[in-house]
Amino acid sequence: MTSALQLFATCAKGLEPLLFDELHSLGIDDVQQTLAGCRFSCDLEGAYRVCLWSRLASRVLLQLGQCPVGSDLAAVSAEVAATPWPEHMTAEQSFVVDFTGQNQQIRHTQFGAQLVKDGIVDHFRHAGLGRPNVDKAEPDIRINAHLQRDQLTWYLDLSGEALHRRGYRLQQGQAPLRETLAAAIAIRAGVNSATEVIVDPFCGSGTLLIEAAMIVLEHAPGLRRTHWGFSHWQQHQPQIWQQLLSQAEQQHQQAKAARPLRLYGSDNDPRVLAIADQNAQRLELNGFFTWESSDATKLNAPERGLPSKAHCCFVIPPMENG
Repeated sequence: MTSALQLFATCAKGLEPLLFDELHSLGIDDVQQTLAGCRFSCDLEGAYRVCLWSRLASRVLLQLGQCPVGSDLAAVSAEVAATPWPEHMTAEQSFVVDFTGQNQQIRHTQFGAQLVKDGIVDHFRHAGLGRPNVDKAEPDIRINAHLQRDQLTWYLDLSGEALHRRGYRLQQGQAPLRETLAAAIAIRAGVNSATEVIVDPFCGSGTLLIEAAMIVLEHAPGLRRTHWGFSHWQQHQPQIWQQLLSQAEQQHQQAKAARPLRLYGSDNDPRVLAIADQNAQRLELNGFFTWESSDATKLNAPERGLPSKAHCCFVIPPMENG
């Protein structure tokens, strides 16, 4: 695929400006901020880089087609069927359609998903290629369709599982903080590669501190994920992806060896502190953390005599972490 890909990175509402800046920092020049995400265009390597390195995006979607939705819904299904689906998936692969939005013609997401699904199946059937099966649990290919007013756009979901699933948090506390939001809080708090000390007096299962550590230590959020939406995509280029993974691992190991980072997390529940330590261990970052069971109202400064160059970040999240 040589031409520029048209993509959409979704995010939680309110994070769009941060995502816009992040995409630029990842080398994406053509970015347009919009509601709940950013549209951008780049080559395949750039799309992979966003999947691997975005701390704020929820999903990375590759646009495949678009059409108006009027009273003739058969025409909509025909437009979907006109997409060259064998360029993206085979008849032997399973797929699922995630549908969002509604208008006067499509009032239920289940009906909208069925309409898109029928168009995909019709393409393969009319081409004599067999019929791909729908698998809602573990599909090979995930199609995302979004209806805004009277315009339907369908995408290939390159991320697969939502990108906040970094792979380190198998357990969580009672009030979990989503990883992408935790990363946004850390960025807003000023955490960067120069930060040396970070304190969270309500750390829960450590999500905020771990996301902050990943920023300082240049740990790509997707580095430990084992499955991606593009894994079974017909245009996936494993050699490009593996090269990006190798570069990300090397960059992280260099930062890990060089940065004098110290992180302090406290909580009055020792059970969530044990979970926090396990989460940090999964990323092999536990050596940077000190966990303490204590009341936040009795918190003392964790260190005295910090060098004048130290960048200390005292982070208080808006809710108890997960």
